[in-house]
Amino acid sequence: MVIQIEDNVLPGRHSGIFTGLLFALCILAGDRVVVLIDNIYELSDSRFASWLEFGIIAVCVLLFCLMVPHREKKTHGIMEMHVTFSEHGVEITVRKKTWSLSYADIREVRKIMIMNRFYPEKGRYRVQIKKKTGGTLNFYTTQSEYDAASDFEKTGLYQFYQACREHGVKCC
Repeated sequence: MVIQIEDNVLPGRHSGIFTGLLFALCILAGDRVVVLIDNIYELSDSRFASWLEFGIIAVCVLLFCLMVPHREKKTHGIMEMHVTFSEHGVEITVRKKTWSLSYADIREVRKIMIMNRFYPEKGRYRVQIKKKTGGTLNFYTTQSEYDAASDFEKTGLYQFYQACREHGVKCC
């Protein structure tokens, strides 16, 4: 079974933390590069060193900001989730990442309608797979399904949800 899901450049609900860490790493990398250049060329002008550091940080942030639209243009915001059900478990493949889960390892599969200031209308859904080991897998409906204000039963994730229910996984 092949299902179209939303392509997230930044990982799920922790995207703010990820972006903050990336920014901190840009600042740290800029500082380390300036220290390295200062040690090699023995820069005496601290103003030049601070402008160099600012330039390196700006270039890192600019590259990140350009990477997001480039990837969006390339994928159009859609990924394919390949799902294979067997008698012992389910195998989910998104891009090059594969999760092999036995039915006994899945605590529950939840469908969640997202309503917040970004998605105030009906049609934005998330399917969350809770594992007994404590981890979760989250998959989101595509932007086109949200724009169409589709019911959950009309989305691609509904097929996955129903297949999990048919294989005896607890679905809420």
